[in-house]
Amino acid sequence: MAGNAFSRDTIRLILMGIMGICLAVALTVGTAALMWSGQPYGDTLRMTAGIFAWIFTAAFSISFIIAVIDERRMVHARQAGGSNV
Repeated sequence: MAGNAFSRDTIRLILMGIMGICLAVALTVGTAALMWSGQPYGDTLRMTAGIFAWIFTAAFSISFIIAVIDERRMVHARQAGGSNV
């Protein structure tokens, strides 16, 4: 059980790191894209910001699903009277 909890915590930490990096890059690059709007650099930066925003969204969704699954497991364990919560 401890190995399973450790791997989930590691996954959560990695996902949080990905989310932090992608959010920072998307906001920074998106702001730069606004400065060069209508030019080739602006179009490339806008596309790059969109890609990092999608990666952020995917990491956030995976983190949310993991949290919901863990919460459901804890609720079921409490209802069953388990002591391994």
